[in-house]
Amino acid sequence: MFDWNDLKIFLAAYREGSIGRAAEALGMSGSTVSRRLSALEEAVGQTLFVRTPEGLLPTDAGQQARSAAEDTERSATLVETLLGAEDAPRGTVRLSASTELLHMIIIPAWPEFSRRYPEISVAMVESTNVVDLERWEADLAVRTVRPKASDSLVITTLRETRVGLFAARSLLRERGIDADDGEALAAVAAGAWAEWPWVDWSEDRVHLSLARLRQHLYPEARVVLRATSLESMRLACAAGVGLLLLPSFYGRVTRGLVRLPASGLPGPRPLYMVGHRATRRTARVAAVWDHLVDLLRGEDDRDLVRVQTSLAAAYGIDYGIDYDG
Repeated sequence: MFDWNDLKIFLAAYREGSIGRAAEALGMSGSTVSRRLSALEEAVGQTLFVRTPEGLLPTDAGQQARSAAEDTERSATLVETLLGAEDAPRGTVRLSASTELLHMIIIPAWPEFSRRYPEISVAMVESTNVVDLERWEADLAVRTVRPKASDSLVITTLRETRVGLFAARSLLRERGIDADDGEALAAVAAGAWAEWPWVDWSEDRVHLSLARLRQHLYPEARVVLRATSLESMRLACAAGVGLLLLPSFYGRVTRGLVRLPASGLPGPRPLYMVGHRATRRTARVAAVWDHLVDLLRGEDDRDLVRVQTSLAAAYGIDYGIDYDG
């Protein structure tokens, strides 16, 4: 027989793809995770992972074990809920969100949460991929993609998000344009933004919605810098490298960015919070859920001005907000 707690370690290793990341997610040492995985493999008489320099590759046995382990995880969570084992705000909550949302909005506002709930540990899963909550890859997720209808999930809309075209004040000034002169900006917009330098996604990310939108609206754009993350592109835009299509609430909290007049941009898109129905009301999950709803829910991207204080406090930088429109 094996220790049932080792299934948690197995699932973390499977989901994270490496001993190091699994250890970080679990709050354990890498040696402990490695030792417990080896003990589990010895107990079941199967090799569950192939260890490679790039990380862990699940074997056929590991792939088959994942489904059974997730069933056990779901059952254990449900039993804890039904028996009231989660009636106090303690334990781990896995939160999935994009790196940009975590860095610019969520993490700066987290000290307040940590002080209020010192016994809750939040494992932040940074990913642009849509995690499968029904496979318990996370407890909560903030995303722009609405999950398919499911009896096992609970979903709420946080806000409507928009895409904007942004440039740094320094880039506009370099070209002799006053960023506060709406008529001057409109005159340039009537010409062709495509003639300006641009920042865009790397070639392997052209399938993403913002990359496809730029290609559709400005197919002749002169791209001078490409990157694999929205954060790198946002920082490049703020440094004055080029124009960028960006979710407007990221531009809203980035010092020195100005929203430019542009036609053809899509309408608002919902931002969702998603969780498991079975655990939504447990104390630990409810605490994280309520904190994020309070932080992120709003009617307009401009109401995120309140994150300016938390950004300055968290990073020691004066994030003055320059935002038009």
